[in-house]
Order: sequence, then structure tokens, then C-alpha cells
Amino acid sequence: MATSRAPQAALTPLTARLLLNPRSHQRVLTGIHHGRLTVPVPFPVDIDLDKPPR
Repeated sequence: MATSRAPQAALTPLTARLLLNPRSHQRVLTGIHHGRLTVPVPFPVDIDLDKPPR
């Protein structure tokens, strides 16, 4: 019996952005970032995910 496999995606960094819901005390997914993470709140953040730190 042959098994089929989906092609593997390129291994690139990504990050998930979560926000804490103050009423339910649960985290809510607000974004998934590939390549660059830029958010204005709670403070400005701009990170190039494709360029690892040295």
C-alpha cells in the first residue's frame, strides 16, 4: 500500500502573535507572521525573521 505525502514546505521562521482576553483570561491568536514581525502595540516592534541574530 503506497502512502502519499504532501510536499514539505520550506523551513522558514515564523511567529504567532497572541492577545490575552481580559474577560476570559484566554489567549486569542491575532496573527501569524512570516518574514517580518511588525506590531505597534503595546510598544513598537519590527523584527526581520529571515535574518537571524548574530
